[in-house]
Amino acid sequence: ISSLTEPNEEPTTLTETAAHSGVFTGLVQLSDIPTGFNDGAVMIADNDQVTIRYQDADAGPWGPVNLVKTVPIDCEPPIIDNVSVEFIYQRINMQPSMYAALIRFTTKEHTFASVMYGYDCINLWSNASDTVDSDNHLILLRDLDDNTTYSFTIHVGDIAGNYAMDDNNGECHQFVTPPACEHDNISFDTVIYGCQMGVMVSMHDCA
Repeated sequence: ISSLTEPNEEPTTLTETAAHSGVFTGLVQLSDIPTGFNDGAVMIADNDQVTIRYQDADAGPWGPVNLVKTVPIDCEPPIIDNVSVEFIYQRINMQPSMYAALIRFTTKEHTFASVMYGYDCINLWSNASDTVDSDNHLILLRDLDDNTTYSFTIHVGDIAGNYAMDDNNGECHQFVTPPACEHDNISFDTVIYGCQMGVMVSMHDCA
């Protein structure tokens, strides 16, 4: 096993998982600090590439076989950007009731994401998440009180196990839901509609 950072191949022993199973496994530790030869570790860096080379001296009718496989390396945490908040009304029993907030943000790469939120930065008592591996995120916070300040933090992770959090430099992001009766406020009950759906429009006239 080798990498672009450490091109000298690190020898690795594979062990058969069960007798006559034909399945062999082994472990080599990746490290971002200098490693030595034959120490069971390979030095890597961000955007590196690990190469596995397997030499089979007797592959049956195919004779000796050399197999080569590469896998990319990602060491950097995702970057969260373009955070914004949009309010919509929820529809309960066919009537607009309570607020929801749509948290929008982007990440520099595809990630899974969640939002922790609550009434203040030290009491984030609830969470919501998306189930899509994406770089453009929309997370809906439901059942919010009107005319209320909420704090939230954003948490993302990529498939390489890198994690990032955006807590607005320790202050948490914040938004305030509109009053229950906001003059001439037109709202829809969702942010996008299907071709066969009904459009619920809410108009609050406080006059």
